Amino acid sequence: MDNWYLDEAEDEAQGIDVDPDFDLDTFLAWRAPRYGSANPTRMDNPVWTWLVRTRLCGFRANETFDGPSSFEVGPCWSFQRFGQAQLALDDGSLLFIGGEHEDYYDPDFYIYNDVVLVRPDGSVEVYVYPREVFEPTDFHSATRVGDQVIIVGAMGHEDARRFGSTPVYLLSLTTFAITRVVCGGAAPGWLCRHAAQLSTCGSRLLVTGGERMPAARMHWEKNLDQWQLDLGTWEWHCTQVSDWQRCILAPVDRKPNHLFAFRTVIWEQERWSDSADAALAALTGQLGMAPDLALFEARYCFDGAGRTLAWTEEDDYNVFRVVVDGIVLRVTEGGCPVSVVVEGRLAAGRFEALMASLAATFTRLTGRVWAVQQSA
Repeated sequence: MDNWYLDEAEDEAQGIDVDPDFDLDTFLAWRAPRYGSANPTRMDNPVWTWLVRTRLCGFRANETFDGPSSFEVGPCWSFQRFGQAQLALDDGSLLFIGGEHEDYYDPDFYIYNDVVLVRPDGSVEVYVYPREVFEPTDFHSATRVGDQVIIVGAMGHEDARRFGSTPVYLLSLTTFAITRVVCGGAAPGWLCRHAAQLSTCGSRLLVTGGERMPAARMHWEKNLDQWQLDLGTWEWHCTQVSDWQRCILAPVDRKPNHLFAFRTVIWEQERWSDSADAALAALTGQLGMAPDLALFEARYCFDGAGRTLAWTEEDDYNVFRVVVDGIVLRVTEGGCPVSVVVEGRLAAGRFEALMASLAATFTRLTGRVWAVQQSA
C-alpha cells in the first residue's frame, strides 16, 4: 500500500487510522532512525510499528505530535520509501528491505539499512544492523533462494560507493542476520534499479537493466549488458555485451542544466498560463541571459530529423526518442547530465559528430560549457 502524503479525508476513505496509541515521550524516544549494534538488532517499538501500518511521511508523523523540526534534530523515521525491496514469504508474511525516504535536500531524507517483517496477523518486526554490516541500501534487488535472500546493488550514499564492485548480501530468513558476500569475476559495477531473477536451474542469478556508475564523479548510465552471478562460486560473468553506442553529456561545472526550466516555460506559454511570464523571468534569472526557446525546441533536430516525445508513461516525461539515419536515439534529460543511447550503431564518426554538435547546442542554450563526459 503506497500512502503518499494523504490528507485526513483520504486516510478515512482508505480506512487508514493514523491516530497513535502512545504519548509524546514515546514518540520522541523513537522518532529518529538509527543503526543497530548487533547483527541483527531487533528494534520493535510502538512508534515504528505505527509508521509501518500508516506509512505516514516523516513530516506528517512529526506534525501529529507537534514534534521538533527535522531541520534542527534530524530526520523522522518513516516507512514511506522509494527503492524498497518487497518479498512475500510462504507463510503470508511480507518482507521489506531498506529503501529511502524523500530526496537528499529534504530534512527527513534517509536511506535505511533495515529489514521489516509484517506477519499475517499484522504484527511487525523490525531489524536494524551496524552500518559496517549492511550499508544503507536503496534501489536494490532481493531474490529469495531457499531460506536466504540475495540482496544485490544499491544507489546508496555517494561516500559509500565502491566503484568497480557490486554490493551483494545474504539475508538469513531464520536468524535475520546479514552477511556481505565478496564476489569475484567481472562484476557489473555500482548498480541500481536493475532486475534480478533466479535461473531455471537455480544455480545462477540473472541480472539485467538498471543503471551503473562506472567510476567516481561520473554520472549514472543505463546498463545495457546482461550478467550472471554463479551462486556456487560467487563469480560474476558478463553473458551478453551490447554494442549499442551511448554517451553522457553534462555541464563541465556539474551544476544543474536548467533544461526542465526551458520545458516549463514552453509548457506555460502553450497554455496561455498567467504564470508564463513568471516562468520566463525565472529562467532568464537562472541563465543570466534571455533564453533561446526556438533553439531549445530544435535541439534534437539533427540534420532535420524529426523528434518524437515519449509521453505514454509518467516516468518518461524527460525521455525523447529521435530517429537518425533510421536508428532510434533515446535521450534522457536529467537534472545535470543528459544521457544518449543509440539503439544500434550509427556509421563511423556519425555518433561522435552528432554528440559534439549537441554539446555545442547545450552550451549556447545555457551559457555554460558542456562536454561529452562518458561514451562507449
